[in-house]
Amino acid sequence: MPMLISKFHRLIQSRLLWATFLIVIVFSFVIWGTQMPNQGANAEEANAEGKLNDKWVSRDEFRQAYFDTYMSVVLAVGQPINMTEKIDEEIRKSAWRRIVAMKQARDLGLGASDDEVRATIQAHPGFSTDGRFNPSQYNGFVQNFLANLGFSELQFEEHVRGEIALQKLQYMVQQAVLIPPSDINRTFSSLSDTFDIEYVAMTVTNFEKDVSVTREDAHKYFLSDPEQFKIPDRVRVKYVEIPVQKYIADMTVTNEDDALAYYDEHIDDYRVTNTVSETVTNLLAAGSNMVATVVTSKVVTLDFDTVKTNVLTALTLQAARDRAADVATDFVVALAPDRDGNSPKFEDAAQKAGLEVKKLEPFAFEDEVPGVDAGLMFNHVAFNLTSAPDEYFSDAVVGSNHVYVIALDEKLPARVPEFDEVADKVMVAARENALAENLSKKANEIREAAIKAVDEGKPFEQALTPYNLQPVAMTNFTAAEASELTNDYIDIVLRGILPRNQGEVTDLLSTEDAVVIAYVAKRVPSTDVTVGAMKQQIEQTVKRQRARILFEDYQDYLLKQAKFVDRAKAAADMEEEGGGTDEVPEEDAPQPEDPT
Repeated sequence: MPMLISKFHRLIQSRLLWATFLIVIVFSFVIWGTQMPNQGANAEEANAEGKLNDKWVSRDEFRQAYFDTYMSVVLAVGQPINMTEKIDEEIRKSAWRRIVAMKQARDLGLGASDDEVRATIQAHPGFSTDGRFNPSQYNGFVQNFLANLGFSELQFEEHVRGEIALQKLQYMVQQAVLIPPSDINRTFSSLSDTFDIEYVAMTVTNFEKDVSVTREDAHKYFLSDPEQFKIPDRVRVKYVEIPVQKYIADMTVTNEDDALAYYDEHIDDYRVTNTVSETVTNLLAAGSNMVATVVTSKVVTLDFDTVKTNVLTALTLQAARDRAADVATDFVVALAPDRDGNSPKFEDAAQKAGLEVKKLEPFAFEDEVPGVDAGLMFNHVAFNLTSAPDEYFSDAVVGSNHVYVIALDEKLPARVPEFDEVADKVMVAARENALAENLSKKANEIREAAIKAVDEGKPFEQALTPYNLQPVAMTNFTAAEASELTNDYIDIVLRGILPRNQGEVTDLLSTEDAVVIAYVAKRVPSTDVTVGAMKQQIEQTVKRQRARILFEDYQDYLLKQAKFVDRAKAAADMEEEGGGTDEVPEEDAPQPEDPT
């Protein structure tokens, strides 16, 4: 999976758009979930996505593996990804690897208990606040993110269960990785050699004066890809809000029995996790006996006395929130049409209830709505309102500090705007594009000039002078000491210089805001040939890196052994060649090499 994540970081180039991702993924799920009528013994084959070990793999099983693979990427990247044909292809490949690896894990008796699943979810940083599991963040993930994909909390928990099983299988593979002493010494050399370097970090501002973008240039840029300026579906709404804080004093909870009942009901919220290791034996076939260390998590529950104050505070806040929701519900009831179909205007009902109506500028589904603390739930509700007399307003929408009732004013469909509507935005984008292209051009010029200069025995700095740039010098340091250096570009500079010898210039090294070129003025090999106390740490790091590569090779090997057939890919290949798509010969299926 880490190899897949690295591929995605390279593939994701544009801004990640929730709407695009949602349309592509949900559409794919709908297609996979649709079954054509089958007859008799052909039903299983007709509903199959591929074949392993001469057995059909159903579309449902593949669909789940695809989702699980996608979810792994999303959690690693930290946000939804914009689906492209290339990304879809990578997910499909990894989904098949996941299926065959999960079958192997089951054969070896590797799985995950409910406690392990719970502990893994609670340990994920995406669901934590200040290092502690935050149930609200997790619930928001389930209700907003998963729900919009059409998946449930139970399905996500099963995904996590599968991830744990695969991790255990990968740990087993890691036990078989042997690192030659020469590799350890080579790695140690990279960490312990002493460097003197010079580098220059170039940004668009260094060459800004060379770039001029006219309105005509911006118009041409717009016409080259108008879709990138497409205005998404938006809504214009108004709302009233009931502050939760208004009811805190009246709803204070002090009853210890209530607190204890709440504690028992929400016991999961008061569990912390610790990482532990366990030894697993006899996992291989008869005649083999392998002992492997598997890293997992252990759950520890905090006792009631330790968290009583927090429980009482949570109960008070919940009671105040419920009271605010009741007030909001009363307002909703007042908006409902009577038997004759008559109903008050939203503003009139609000005035009667002593509530202020607030209006918002149009916003898209993925936009953060200013002044609202209900997150994407607010957006989700707003986008589901209609113009019907009893559906233009919402039920109570509970946020963290307010409860809302929303009313629809207008729905604005997505459209590609005219240039004049977005001219200012296009001017900015066109200028940014021109600056980026100019930076790339200048950086290549400077690198070529630097290589020529040092080859002729001239200073690295001389190549920079015509461009009004000054190098930064760093002397007498090792890669192992780099973490202690206060330098914005040290990580990318290290990546460039470690493979380089003395007197060489690095490739162009790109960061989010700059392009860096470094020159290795001096590289002195370490005189410490014993590696010493760093040996174990280096060995484990190299072993993990090798294990990641080996595990993917191992999955490919399992696919080969299972005589893997991907019907969709093979059918597409045959269609491109002008052939039929009814049956896929097994010899046409991918045949990865045996990693051994």
